[in-house]
Formats: sequence, C-alpha cells, structure tokens
Amino acid sequence: MSMKKSMKTAAVTLFAGCLVMLGSNAFATLASVFGPGTGWTQFQEGGTSEDVTSWEVTPGVGGQDFDAEYLLYKLEGSILNLGLQTGFDLLDGHVHYPSKNYYAGDLALSFDSDNTQYEYAVDFGLFTADYQSDTVDAGSGDGKDEQGLYKVKTWNKDIYYDGTSGRHDSSPFAMDDKYFGLELKYSNVGEYTDNSNVKSYYRIVAFDLVDVLGEEWNTEFLTIDAHWTMSCGNDEINGRIEIDPVPEPATMLLFGTGLVGLTSVLRRRKK
Repeated sequence: MSMKKSMKTAAVTLFAGCLVMLGSNAFATLASVFGPGTGWTQFQEGGTSEDVTSWEVTPGVGGQDFDAEYLLYKLEGSILNLGLQTGFDLLDGHVHYPSKNYYAGDLALSFDSDNTQYEYAVDFGLFTADYQSDTVDAGSGDGKDEQGLYKVKTWNKDIYYDGTSGRHDSSPFAMDDKYFGLELKYSNVGEYTDNSNVKSYYRIVAFDLVDVLGEEWNTEFLTIDAHWTMSCGNDEINGRIEIDPVPEPATMLLFGTGLVGLTSVLRRRKK
C-alpha cells in the first residue's frame, strides 16, 4: 500500500494585542519516541509558509513556547496513530505569558478531502479557553471534556490570529459542540529535551478507522487532513495523508487466476 504525504506549515509574526515578545528561535529536534525504527512517518513539507527550509515549522514570535513543530502518523491495520510535537506545553495545555493565559486547541481532523472544514476533533481532555479567556467545551460547562475522538457540530475560532489580517488563517481552534464521541484506542503524553537543551512536548493518540468510516474504510481512496493550533494562533501545523485502496480478496483471486492462465499459455507457446 503506497502513501503520499504533504504538510502545509506556517509560522507568523503577531502584532499588538497578542504575542509581541522576544524569545529563542530554536526548535526541538524530533523526539526519540518518533525516531528511527518506531514506524512513524512525518508529513512532508509543502505549501507557502514563510521561511520554511525543512519539515519543521519555523518559530513564530514568542520563541519555543509558542512553536508548532511536528505532525506524524503511523497506520497499523485499521488503527491510525497520530503524533503531535510542539514547543507549546501539551502536558497541561497551558502557557502563561506575560500576563495572559494561552491554551492548546484540539486536533482537528477531516476525512472527506476538504481541509476547509473539519468534521472530527481529538480532545486531549484538557481545560480549554479561547483568546478572550472564555471557556470552551462541548457541553460540560467547565472548559473540559472527556478525552476522545468527537464528531464536531461547531468549532470555536476565537483566536487572535484568525486570518482577519489577511496573512494566514489558523482556525479552527477547539470543539465548541459535538454530535457524539468515541473512545481512543491509545493515548500518551510526554516531554522531550534534545541535545541542544531545547524542550518540547508531544501527544500520541490512536483510534480505529473502522469506528469512524466503517468496515470498508480502505476499499476506496482515502484522504485524511489534520490541523492544530493554540488560542493565540501564533503558529499552526497541518498535514494530509493519502491512502490508496486495498484490493478486495475476490479481486486478488481473479488477478492471481489470470496470471496462472497467462503462464500456461506462454508455456504452451514455448513448447
């Protein structure tokens, strides 16, 4: 099964009202949990982002604390594993600077080849508030939903850098209302400090594509889009996976039978 990958990345400078601050322009190297031999694949660079020289997302104003860095995937049968690595704190989803709180958004997903609308969200189960400090949840009322994969009804897009300036659009931010939720098959979170002493954070989630798309999820060409940002929208990360369909057993049987027949004909001709 072949896969084509593309990632659109963006790193932007914010003006008065958001993150006008100095900071290190470093970004972390890939965490060892995603390293060689682990089966993870990075989304390849692409798009029109500023100053991108490789598959990392370059830092925006604010340095490492407000940097989105890596988006990865691993497909094991019908189980899709997604890995997100950022300079933004993904352990508790909260960064305070210098007198304002910023929060991690949800991982937005789409399965219909349209990355202008995302139908699903992975909620990390963290407290979430938007740029105006209003709590964001899908019905709990306290800014915190159960960790899981959700079919999204509406998105919260209240982030400072929402595209109104015309430079780029980091929306959507976090799930505001839902239709239903599904349990994740796996979830993991951690922090990583590389050899240059640059700290970053990662989250890994996994779910069954059968639960989302049905038993025949892999019989047709499948496109999966992913997006993540923080409540400032200072940086964003996007990715697209394209998965070729797997031939049905009956089709493979006919193909094999045809090869056998062709081989017999060639042998008779040779004799």
